[in-house]
Formats: sequence, structure tokens, C-alpha cells
Amino acid sequence: MDDNLEDRMTVCYYFFKWPRRLCLNIEGTLPFLVAFAQQICWMQAALSESLQSGKVTYARSFLVPLPEQEGFLAGLEEFAFHIHTEQLNAPEADTSCWLPLLQTLTIANGYPIADRNDGEGLEIDLGVVAGAIGAYHVVQYKGTLILKGYSKAIVPTKRIGNFVQWHFVHSEHNGARLSYSEVLRKVDATLRCSELDLQDLPDIRTFLGWCSSSVTTLACKEGNYQEIGYSQARDAALRPALKGLTLGFQQIACAGLDIVFPGPTKFHTTRAGKFKEVLNFARITPVVLYDVDSKRAWLVPASDLIHHMAIHRLMEQTDDSSIAQAMKDCLTAQSTRSSSPEKSVEDLTEHFEHTALNVWSLLEFLLDQSSLVESRGIPLRGSTRSVLHGYEYKAVIQQRSPFHLKQAHIMSSNGGWLQLIKDIDALVLFGHNFGELLRPSRGGKDRLCERWWNLPHDKDYLATSVGMLFDIFDCAGH
Repeated sequence: MDDNLEDRMTVCYYFFKWPRRLCLNIEGTLPFLVAFAQQICWMQAALSESLQSGKVTYARSFLVPLPEQEGFLAGLEEFAFHIHTEQLNAPEADTSCWLPLLQTLTIANGYPIADRNDGEGLEIDLGVVAGAIGAYHVVQYKGTLILKGYSKAIVPTKRIGNFVQWHFVHSEHNGARLSYSEVLRKVDATLRCSELDLQDLPDIRTFLGWCSSSVTTLACKEGNYQEIGYSQARDAALRPALKGLTLGFQQIACAGLDIVFPGPTKFHTTRAGKFKEVLNFARITPVVLYDVDSKRAWLVPASDLIHHMAIHRLMEQTDDSSIAQAMKDCLTAQSTRSSSPEKSVEDLTEHFEHTALNVWSLLEFLLDQSSLVESRGIPLRGSTRSVLHGYEYKAVIQQRSPFHLKQAHIMSSNGGWLQLIKDIDALVLFGHNFGELLRPSRGGKDRLCERWWNLPHDKDYLATSVGMLFDIFDCAGH
């Protein structure tokens, strides 16, 4: 292919399949040739893959004259070079927190970068970091911003003007979930929201610095997606220390922060590769769905809820054919699934998978926030035995920031399940008209009184599966 440039300068490039190589034929002035060669060498070094498994290396590229092209040394006009790249071990003293983030990539060494008076470490687009760690939302937690994936996170530590220094942390056990509380325990000092808030993100320059240290209708065709709405639950009555508590977040894909990764590289598949791990953790994570109007509750695993909410969100979005197909694939798989949610995972489209991970990002945030609020003590008035606290289901679907803590009063006929869900640290989501989330199978109705074919209204009963009960018993040591 030929690209004609100004001043009679041309670049012709040829691709060869075997041996794989790219050949460039360049014509132009000497300054142009020098500048072009420097840029090609930089690209070769920067885009190389580390030859050391799981380790970052330095890379340098330089020009080596081909043996048959010694005419250049004699002053001839035509000459040829081969670009040679060598990799060097990164210095052991270089303990930058961001090195584990790059994994098998290389650092182009020996090339100049733009001068900057402030900001140490690796300057990187926030959207690129989000893709690398598998994050979907920047959230406000304990007065600071956190961008967190399943096992990795970054936290802001210093700001000078529009330069913001972030610290990268990851779980001590490879692949294990990293909670929001653990993130802050790993960082000595963070920026407060008064110094850096969600609205500042589109305008900042980001640096990763040199810091130390039965049968369910969930996700099935029978789901009551279009009828589910916001509940009439009231804002929770909080202690004075928690007045004004709101859970803010920002979708990382907005305000120009979205990023598209080319090719099926390890860097590209970070989010998708965590999907099964997320489901494995979510299967043992309890969530209560409470219908405020019908006064009914269901205790379900978060794995089922992730599928259900992802489908619900897709149904509220555009009717684009790719989205519709993703939803159809999931519904088909779920309607014939066994009790294991992984059975349908392999057939999900990439769009649905990313939607499900996006949902989990918010659920995980609310889980950790619920534990934080509970540890501080939230009731200001009324008996704790009759008040249920939680967040709006529909707010998660529509990603309405900030989240507000809500409360509903539970009837004395509840049977004591409020203490149970407190003991197991269950997340509570309020809603309106959830439908019949758990119901007997056809064969299960034979010996069951007709009035129990559906969970009774206006009793504040809680329904769950035998599998959930066995898991609770197991955790309790029974």
C-alpha cells in the first residue's frame, strides 16, 4: 500500500505472512527519514509483548544495517535497515504499584516523554485502567472515590491542579475478591471527596504513582420485568452521624472515558475472564428482594439476581438486534437450566456478559456499604426488630446515583427472618410488583394446599429455596 505525503515523501508498506514481517519503503528528505525511523522504533518497543511470563520488561529498538546494504556507508541514496528489539529486566528497585497491572506488556525504555512538573508514575487514561482491572463504576466509599474490579482497584492519593495520583492495589490471594474495606486498609492516605469528586473525573490527568505498600422465575421468560417499579419505602431514619449519607457513583463509560481494546489479548479480556469467578462468589452471597406493596420477601442467591437484573436492564434499553439476541440467548438458557447458573454462561453473548458484570459492580458496592452502615448502627427511632433497611432495586437497574438508604416496617407475622438476614449479612433491595419469584413446580403442587401455591400477600413472609437453607446451615457449622 502507498501513502503519498507532502513534499514528494512517500511510504509504501508490505505485509508478508511467512515469515511474518512488515516491510516499509520510505522516500523523503533526511530529516523526515530520521523522524520516521525514530517513531517506528518507538512503536516496535512499546507494542512488544514481554518474553518473560507474567513480568514486565523494558524494551529498546534500534536500526541495524542489512549486510547487503553497505552502500549507505559509501554515500549512496538507497539503504536498508532491520529493526532489532532487545528486552531488559525491569530494575528490582522499581517497585511501582502499577507494574502488576501491566503483566505481560513492555515499557519502551530510553525514549523522551513530555515534560511535567507534577504527577509521578504512569500516566494512563482512566478508561484504560477500568478495562484493565475490570471496573465499571467509580464509587464514593467512606468519603473517597474508588474504582474497583473483582480483585483489583485504584484509589486517589494526591492532587495538584488537574494532576491526580492514584494507587493500585490487588488482592493478596491471586484472583480472590477484594472488598472496598480491604482496598482502604491497603492505602495509607486517600483524597477525600471534598478534594476530588465524581464531577472532576472527565477533566483530570490520571497517574498510577510510585506509592509504597425449587423453581425460580429469576432470569426466566416468566419474569415480571416490565411491571417491576420503585417501592414506596421511606428514606431511613439515621443517627446524626450518618445524616446525609448517600452512595454516589459514576458510570466509567461516560464523559469520554470509554475505551475499546482491539484483539483478543489478555489485557482485553480482563473483565470477561472474571465472569465465572464473580458467579462463584455471587452464588454464596444472599440477597433479599422485598415487595413493599404486597409485603412479601424472597431470599435468593446473588448469582440468580445478576442474571435477572441484567435481562431487566437490557429490556429497558434500546431494541437493538444484538441486545435482543443476547437477552433471548440468556432466557433460553435459563428456562432450561439446572440449579447451577454456570450452565448458561458459555452461551451468553459478550454484550450480556458485560451487562451482568456491570450489575454486579453496583450490587457489590451496596453489599459493602450495607456492612459499613450496619457496623455504625443506623436506627434513630423505632424497634430494630420491625424495621427493614435496604436500597431500591429499580435504582440499580437504571443506575440512578446516588443511592439512598430506605426502610420499611415489617409485620409481627414475619416469623423472625429479619434477624436471620442480619446474621448472614444479606443485601436488601426494595421494589414494587416483583411477581412470583419462587413457586412450587407442577409436581410440587400435588400435596400442597392451594393457598400456598403462591407466597401469601400482606403477611411479610419470606420464601427461599432448600439450597439457600442448606448453605446457611453449612456456614453456621451444622
